[in-house]
Amino acid sequence: MDKCKWKYPVLDAIKLGCISSPVYVLIVAIQMIVSSVVPTVQILAMAWFIDSVMEVVTENGNMSRTVLPALCVGGIVVYEWTIRTIMSLVWVKLENCFREAFTTQLVKRKAQLKYSDLENPRICDLTNRVISKAEKQMVSLIRTMSNSICLICKIIGVLSVIFLYQWWTALIMVVICIPLIRLAILSGKATYEVEQEVTKYSRQCEYLSELITGREAAQERALFGFTNWINSKWSDMYTKYGKKTAEASFKWFARLEGGSIITAVVSAINIALLIRPVITGVLSVGLFVSLVNACLNLIDAMSWELRGYIDSFTNRIAYFGDVRRFMQLEIVKENLDERNPFKKFEKIEFENVSFTYPGTDQPVLENVSFVIENGRHYALVGKNGTGKTTIVKLLTGLYSNYSGRILVNGIDIRSISIGKLKGLFSVIYQDFAKYAISIKDNLLLANSSLDETAIEEVLKMFGLAEIAENGPNGVDTVLGKIDENGIDLSGGEWQRLAIARTYVNQAPVYLLDEPTAALDPMAECAVYQDFQMISKGKTTLLISHRLGSVKLVDEIFVLDGGRIIERGSHEQLMEMEGLYQEMYNSQAGGYA
Repeated sequence: MDKCKWKYPVLDAIKLGCISSPVYVLIVAIQMIVSSVVPTVQILAMAWFIDSVMEVVTENGNMSRTVLPALCVGGIVVYEWTIRTIMSLVWVKLENCFREAFTTQLVKRKAQLKYSDLENPRICDLTNRVISKAEKQMVSLIRTMSNSICLICKIIGVLSVIFLYQWWTALIMVVICIPLIRLAILSGKATYEVEQEVTKYSRQCEYLSELITGREAAQERALFGFTNWINSKWSDMYTKYGKKTAEASFKWFARLEGGSIITAVVSAINIALLIRPVITGVLSVGLFVSLVNACLNLIDAMSWELRGYIDSFTNRIAYFGDVRRFMQLEIVKENLDERNPFKKFEKIEFENVSFTYPGTDQPVLENVSFVIENGRHYALVGKNGTGKTTIVKLLTGLYSNYSGRILVNGIDIRSISIGKLKGLFSVIYQDFAKYAISIKDNLLLANSSLDETAIEEVLKMFGLAEIAENGPNGVDTVLGKIDENGIDLSGGEWQRLAIARTYVNQAPVYLLDEPTAALDPMAECAVYQDFQMISKGKTTLLISHRLGSVKLVDEIFVLDGGRIIERGSHEQLMEMEGLYQEMYNSQAGGYA
């Protein structure tokens, strides 16, 4: 796929098909060639058969003379029946091949995009359009191209036979095709442009649909009874989506249908005009009947099939324009690098770091400076929106477009590989992932070298062994309700499992971003006990709004307005009688 530039999507699709599934592409090519010739052969075979039968009836000819033409007609009918079944299987096989060779590569490339692009709604819409059913788009392009060539050859074959006997009739039918093709191309482009426009509505509909039907919001749906309200929002959004699509469809349907009616009328007149060559003996009765049948099929083909194929083909070409734009997005190949253990960590230094999110004007961080030393524990506190989580994003390499310097052991963090950064940090976010896989696999995600004994020890260490023991499949029990034998965990248990993943990751620096925000005090206390256990000998940076949890760290940084305005231990900050003391006393008063 990397060899395809998608500047010429048809050629690139064929190239990718030849690489990923040469046998099936060869079958498609052979079928296309044979099926392109069959309609013309069918006209002549049918004419031969009818003329042979008429000769037997009118001149008392030998019946044996009808056997060969009958076999030809029968062979064509058998071929058409058989090839449909064979090709339906081939298209399924080809789709599976493209799913592996095309769709998975698109997903892989999405994983390599810059983090700032993943937060860009416009690029999110683009990636959704490109990756959604990508293998079907690829098969549709090849299938439409193959069917179009077969149909065009069929039209050429019929018109060629007509041209031999009445050239001007064939010429009229060719002229009719031109505006229909033009309209179909414009319709295909317009349809895909509308699809681009409504992608945002589609994405919002999917989100609202998940709120209505998904398990995550089930309890609040029952408690607050907001299903009807969300359903109304979904209905409004879907109406906008449908209205935009319908407007475009009706607009072009009316134009194309008008062209189809004209085609049918002119074709019917041309069929009538073929009667004269029969009377004069230029056309045999058999060839006339065969041509009439072919022309009737041609009316349907030119009015509907050709138009549909061109519309679909134009739509697919527009899709691959999106693929080309997607492939031109800047990627970070190192995003997929495996974790590379960071052997010796000494310190991290922020030197006058300022940062503004792409597409915004307001700085989130301004001239932030601090030092994190090996083996010590730190905390970032402050009001919402003061840049605490942003610091974690900068540390983990998600953004690099900041001013100032971030140094690790004196080396600029931008020059350190992604693999080494993965080995340096282990992060627990407030909205950490809940993986619906087995208990064992949840730990292997962080360290694939763990054996069964190590996994059991870790589960005991974090009070999760009983869950595994009571599960139907032990450590292989699937978590969540995705499996019929799966079990669900409480918020605190999920949190403990996330901390266990952090522990087995064995990174020298732990970053904890509001790890207990959704837990009750008892569960929070248990989590912090786990945290104290795993942080011995490690360096930790804790982000928290609950200031009681940061009292035991070595140094606290207080952020306000994107700047560090206070720093020190809990006792030192309380003595300063500044923002930290104000926030701490405010929280303490809530428990009084």
